[in-house]
Amino acid sequence: MIPIRRGPRPPVTKSDYETVRRLGLRRLIGFPVLMVMASRITGLPLHYAAACLEKETGGRNVYGHDPTFPRLQGKRVTWRNYTRVYLPARKASGNRVMQGVGPLQLTWWATQDTADREGGCWVPWVNMIVGYRTLWASIRTHGPEMGAAIYNGGPSPGAAARRYGADFMVKAAKWQALGL
Repeated sequence: MIPIRRGPRPPVTKSDYETVRRLGLRRLIGFPVLMVMASRITGLPLHYAAACLEKETGGRNVYGHDPTFPRLQGKRVTWRNYTRVYLPARKASGNRVMQGVGPLQLTWWATQDTADREGGCWVPWVNMIVGYRTLWASIRTHGPEMGAAIYNGGPSPGAAARRYGADFMVKAAKWQALGL
């Protein structure tokens, strides 16, 4: 069983809050300060961070809508339901049955386990750090559109993941035009 932890405390700076206030992010997306800090720490450009968060959950700490865990679909992620319902079921399946978790919808079991080792996949801050680090590595290797498609659909993205990548670019351009 994973111990109850809140994850490392985010290193908040005054400029993080000023960025959120200046751009009006508090009204546009959930967890705006965490998004700005995670973007800064991982090196992921802020417009890509905002596009990913907008595409995945709009900044909500919820489970995805994959048909694998119908009783969790769209529900808020908590330590209790993650460690007592989702994780045991995922592991019992041999890590073959997975669900998107948290603000960045970490879905692949190994990515979820990485987040758990770093403080908990259910903790928005940790979820965003691991998700942005994963996305940024993919973008640096494959370029922004294909990197986003791979983030969404795995190493051989299909048509839906490629559409995700194209829409990611549209959203990133919108965020960049707003000053991110």
